[in-house]
Amino acid sequence: MKKIVRRGFTLPEILVTVTVIAVLAAVVVPAVTQYVNKGDAPASSSDIGAIRTAITGYIADTRRYPADFLDLTTAPAGVTNWKGPYFAAQLSGTSTATTTFVSSGSSITLGPLLTQSASFLTTTVALDPNATCQDLWNLEKVVDGSTPDAANQVTNAASGNLQWSGICAVSGTATTSASGTTSIILRLTSIGS
Repeated sequence: MKKIVRRGFTLPEILVTVTVIAVLAAVVVPAVTQYVNKGDAPASSSDIGAIRTAITGYIADTRRYPADFLDLTTAPAGVTNWKGPYFAAQLSGTSTATTTFVSSGSSITLGPLLTQSASFLTTTVALDPNATCQDLWNLEKVVDGSTPDAANQVTNAASGNLQWSGICAVSGTATTSASGTTSIILRLTSIGS
């Protein structure tokens, strides 16, 4: 009588294989996720740069400052020498501009109004409702190149192109602080230079 030998994997071989795959996944997945999140930062910086360039073109042609982002895509009434659109992205008929936010895939909304403040043309920044303090700090790192002091949950928020007020608590959201609502302002271009 001939013995039939079945060839297959034993339980220890399967367990070793699954363990090796799990260890590799544990090492590879965080590394890949880190690079995906870092990929958002240059896009955000580029979007903000494109908005600054559009504003500069508008000022050069019309010899006045835009009142809101809609002025960059649609000729405002009474403005001569408008040669736009200056901003390639369609703003969906509103006067707001949206750019991709770093780290969490959420978004920031700029505007709608552009304000002449001190020697800069500025706009307000609204963060996604789910944004954390870390998201705000990541945005500041992209815009100003500064690294906030995470140990004290504060940063040099009174200077640079991104300015915000309030202390952002680690467990809180980016728009809430111990002193109330955090105001976030983005400097877009210098005035009078």
